Amino acid sequence: MKVNRLFPAAGVVDEIRSEPCPDCPLCGARGAPLYKGLADRIGTAPGRWNISKCGRCGLAWVDPMPRQEDLGKAYGDYFMHQQPPTSAPGGLRLRLKRGMAAVIAGYGASIGVIDCLLAVPLSFLPPVRERSLASVMHLRWRTGCRRLLDVGCATGAFLEFMCSLGWDVDGVEMDPDAARIAQEHRGLRVRAGTVEAQGFPACTFDAVTLSHVIEHVPDPVTTLRECKRVLRPGGRLVVTTPNLASRGHTRFGSAWLHLDPPRHLHIFSRESLRRTAEAAGLHIDELRSSIRFADGAYMASREIEETGRTRMGVGWGPGVQLRAVVFQYAEWFETLLDPERGEELVLIAN
Repeated sequence: MKVNRLFPAAGVVDEIRSEPCPDCPLCGARGAPLYKGLADRIGTAPGRWNISKCGRCGLAWVDPMPRQEDLGKAYGDYFMHQQPPTSAPGGLRLRLKRGMAAVIAGYGASIGVIDCLLAVPLSFLPPVRERSLASVMHLRWRTGCRRLLDVGCATGAFLEFMCSLGWDVDGVEMDPDAARIAQEHRGLRVRAGTVEAQGFPACTFDAVTLSHVIEHVPDPVTTLRECKRVLRPGGRLVVTTPNLASRGHTRFGSAWLHLDPPRHLHIFSRESLRRTAEAAGLHIDELRSSIRFADGAYMASREIEETGRTRMGVGWGPGVQLRAVVFQYAEWFETLLDPERGEELVLIAN
């Protein structure tokens, strides 16, 4: 067993224990080094981490791999698990978001006409369209579908929004503090722990979603297999995850935000995500890339490239934001020629 310390002599930073993982966790082929000696660029997780890549299936992974019982040490100050800000329920941003859900995904029955009309012009912009689809996790309205499980729901913002659109929602979150915020501040049914540990009855949910979660779990196949078990026949399992073949990764290399060592244990290509889903017994309806977060990934990756860290939105001026929008539209144009170049992958299966 290897002990991974950032400051081994200081004695103030806890260790994340890890095990060598030279072979691909998905297909078993021997991996090749992709990057070496990467530190946490978002939080303060200890250690320096290598990333290997499989030449057969295209999966990348952390090598050595953090031990499962130590994974919580990587999330002590993780930005996604902070208390949600309060916002006015009738704010313009929320009205536009609801209007886009109606125009793009068919949720018009529960949304006012004015909100829908406000959203129509924006629906023609590819980045806005992709962001709107992601806001409902690519779940278009279907009569009779009511029960939704979000795995890795953090503090429950997505569940709260889907509840407002008519879904009966449940969540699972590994971080007990984030789960508590979802329960106490949003009034949601959220359980702490892994989805495998919850013991949901089979065929309980019409939809199961995992938004940028599958890259965090130690055993993606087992997690997806459990999600399939609790999904009703004809239901929808939706997974979004960073795309190793994205234009953003090509541009920024080791500074790419979505490497996120040591929290991103596995980073998927389209082929490796397809193999993972099939190994879990899923039938794939759609597997594509999306430009949804290309602008945000550009700004964070650029900051990592320049300073070694990112503050995730703090101090990104108008000039940087404009370059990020240009980058996002350039990525959209590139996906017209090569559909696999989008910033994240979208898997829809059952």
